This record gives sequence, C-alpha cells and structure tokens, in this order.
Amino acid sequence: IHTYTTPGTYTVSLTVTNSAGSDTETKAGYIRARESFVDVLGLDSRLYPTIKGYVYVNSTRGLAGSLGIPDFAVTENGVEQTVTSVAYITSGNASVTKADIAIVFDDTGSMYDEISGMKARVIDLTDSIEAAGIDARYSLITFGDDVNVRQGWTSDVTVLRNAVNALSAIGGGDDPEVDLDALEAAMALGFRPEASRIIIDITDATTHYRGDGSGFSAYTMEEVARDLLGHGITYILISPDFGAAATGRAGSVAALDSNDGRVSSVDIAAVASPESDKWYLADEVGGLWVDIHGSDFSHILDRITGVLTHQYVITYTSTVSGSPNRTVTVT
Repeated sequence: IHTYTTPGTYTVSLTVTNSAGSDTETKAGYIRARESFVDVLGLDSRLYPTIKGYVYVNSTRGLAGSLGIPDFAVTENGVEQTVTSVAYITSGNASVTKADIAIVFDDTGSMYDEISGMKARVIDLTDSIEAAGIDARYSLITFGDDVNVRQGWTSDVTVLRNAVNALSAIGGGDDPEVDLDALEAAMALGFRPEASRIIIDITDATTHYRGDGSGFSAYTMEEVARDLLGHGITYILISPDFGAAATGRAGSVAALDSNDGRVSSVDIAAVASPESDKWYLADEVGGLWVDIHGSDFSHILDRITGVLTHQYVITYTSTVSGSPNRTVTVT
C-alpha cells in the first residue's frame, strides 16, 4: 500500500509478472490526492481540562455551517473524548465570534510581490471577516533583521489598511530573518480572553534562532512553539517549501492546497534545518502551512480568508492524564 503524503495529481503504473513474462499498464493522472477536508487549525488548553479545538471542514455541509456534535469524533492519545459543544464561528454566538488576528509579515526586498498582493487583498480580507459577523481585531508586525510593530491591536479596518498600504519592500538578501522574534512580539501585544487567537506568518525566508551564531535572535523554535501553545494560538504559516513538507518528515501539520492540486517544485538539496525552517514550528503546534510559491499570493489570501470565516469551535473535557504531550485527532 502506498500513501500519498503531498496533494497533487499522480501517474501510476501496475506491473504483473508470472512464469509467462510480465506486463505493465500505466495511467497518467490516475490518482489525485487532496488535502484533508478536516483540518485542526489550533488547540486552546488554557482552561485545561477543558479543551477548545479550532477546525476547518472543507465539505459542502462544513462550509454551510450545518455540522453539529454528532458529526465530529475527537481522540486524545488514541482515547475517545466526549464532545460537549460545537459552534460555527459565524453563528452569532458571542463566545466564538471574536477573533484577534495578528499579521506577521517579512517586509524585505524579496517580498515585493507579496506586499503588493497584501495591499490588493486586505480590503477583501477584512470585508469578508466583517460580513461573517466576526468581531475582529488586527495587528501588523513586520520583520527582516529586526522587528517593527507597525500597528497594535485595532478594530478599525481603515487603520489596518493604512498600515498595510504604508509597507514597502526594502533590504533583505541576507537570509535568514528574525521571524521567531516577530512572533514573540505579536504574542506580547496580548489577546482578549474570550477571542480566538490567530497569527498569520508570511515570509519567503528561514529564521534566525538563538545559538545560530548570528546574535540576531533571542529565541529558539522550541521556546516559540511552547509560547504559541500556551497562548492557545492558531498558527498559519505561509512560506516556501524548503524540503520538510516534501520529504514528509513529520505528520501533524495541515497543508492548505493553495495550488488547486498541483505541486510546486522543491530543492531537496536545500532542505533547511529544524531550527530554522518554520514548517517544523507549524508541525509542532499543529498549525496550518501554505506554500507561498504554490499559487498567486492574492489567491492564497483568498483561501486563508475562507478558512478564517468557516471555522468550527469544538469543546471537550480531556480525560487523559499523565502525559504533558498529547496528540489530538478530529474526524
């Protein structure tokens, strides 16, 4: 049995051999592997043993907001859990319709096209979130070799748009950048207690980390992962595939198909280390990863907007004790 770990269209061949010889039949484009239609975007364990899971369901009923408790099954370390509530983010339920969304953006020179795409789509993004009835606050943090908080929390979409429109792509050319420090700066802004917490991290570079010899960063990937989990943050990473996703060396990260099933090329020889490739960070915290080169950036932002406005909040009380590390599966 062969398992396809990367979305795409595949050509398959079947060879049958016996004493009379062998014969092979090949079918082009016969298998199409799609991303999971149930993606766990984040887990909030701040009120442990009560756990909230933020889930995106890419199906007709899922996108219509018509799923309920009977439609979901949750296991924790293989132990079935009892779901106590399911709420759709646009349901009008005040306890699930608040969202604090931090945009962490690499504004170095190589990100010119992405900054242009963000400027073109920020109005669509905020309009879609507002139309969904989500009480949203936004912040904007940029980074290169240093970190700048361009806009603290605001619910005024005009203020956010002005901050995005003021961005310009300058500098860079000396990867990595200080992405981990920018994530910590976003978390340092604080969050509303009752809001879902979302960080969208957009970059085309690997990250500096404490101990890499540069002296630029004050953090390690492990520390940032711990803080993201501790804050109950849904982490969405838009970055290149430096090889980790293609080689399938981890398993919990959800990969949003930003390329309509097509798979972009990756230089396996240029695989980044787990200390500098934030795909490993998304994997560690159970986040969502999107290949920045998998599609036009404006299309990627449209897909992210769809995810943000079609979430379910699933609540259950954990019955698993003893292990600080848990694997949660939602089907």
